[in-house]
Amino acid sequence: MKKRTLLQWILGIIGVGVIYAIIVFGLILSTYREVPPAGIDTMIVLGAKAWGSEPSPILKERLDAAIPYLEANPQTVVIVTGGQGPDETEPEGVVMGRYLESQGIDPNRIIVESTSTTTVENIQNASSLHDISTAIVVSNDFHIYRAKRTATQNGVSTVYGLAAPSKTKATFVSYLREVVALGYHLIFTH
Repeated sequence: MKKRTLLQWILGIIGVGVIYAIIVFGLILSTYREVPPAGIDTMIVLGAKAWGSEPSPILKERLDAAIPYLEANPQTVVIVTGGQGPDETEPEGVVMGRYLESQGIDPNRIIVESTSTTTVENIQNASSLHDISTAIVVSNDFHIYRAKRTATQNGVSTVYGLAAPSKTKATFVSYLREVVALGYHLIFTH
């Protein structure tokens, strides 16, 4: 009798976990194909690891997703965000700004935020550098739902997402990590 009860508990916990994962994965997928309208004043590109003076593949995906919009909307100011981690040689924001310039984006349109270490700090620090009420947030497809929600929770009244398609070998792990991170975000941030 006790073995059966234990098995029922284990199956119940697994069942709840599967339902949770399906719901959270659905939320992640709900915004990754969003297309922001033309003419938005501000774009925030969220940082990710830099490899020396170059963007990592994930960071490059984000920057490459931002460039077509910036080219089509020359009035849009772009804020690149990200500080310097202990294993980075310079801040992510600096690497990002330099990359955008190398791709033809006018440096006068680029604002570099180089101290943040989390998504919340990315948004808060970007807001302290530039007046933001409406913005496009750029991140990878697995992160865009949480990034938009974080921006809204931190004072950006209208947020559009621009999701960079994830094509690196870390994509599967990134989605799994985001299922946990988004669950934590939904429960513990308000």
